[in-house]
Amino acid sequence: MPAIRSSTLAAPRYGAEVDLFSRSWTAPRAAVEDLSDEDFGRPSGCTGWLVRDLVCHLIVDAQDVLITLATPSDREPTRDALTYWDISDTPPTGDDPLDALTVRLAAAYAEPHLLKLHLDDVGSAAGRAALLADPAARVGTRDEILTWATSSPRTSWSGRCTTSI
Repeated sequence: MPAIRSSTLAAPRYGAEVDLFSRSWTAPRAAVEDLSDEDFGRPSGCTGWLVRDLVCHLIVDAQDVLITLATPSDREPTRDALTYWDISDTPPTGDDPLDALTVRLAAAYAEPHLLKLHLDDVGSAAGRAALLADPAARVGTRDEILTWATSSPRTSWSGRCTTSI
């Protein structure tokens, strides 16, 4: 397995927030790299999900970052860094079709090393894309328009997890 890649690109004009966002992709990738094959079949601490499901969710999040950063918009922002997130006080029930899709997609990988490889590839690309993004640009995601400088383009967090991987 190749070593976890961390971007060496400098981000002087983007500020500490974007640099931190970019570097934040290194931590979960490193944690996943250290997992044994058996760890992928264990409960993740996220309601109803195994570790493999959580890793697959991280892959989808990294893909969402790439899609968002490559979806420019000239419309006015509709959300800011605080209003972007849809936080729920209610734990997930498992009825959400996207939750079920994540579990099926994770199972389709069959071999844990494939999840590791895909997370490293897409996660490192998301970090690099964040460093290269124009902080003044507006981007679209989930039918919302946001500015990269004030919002992290990621999927909404539902409060599913109570522990880390």
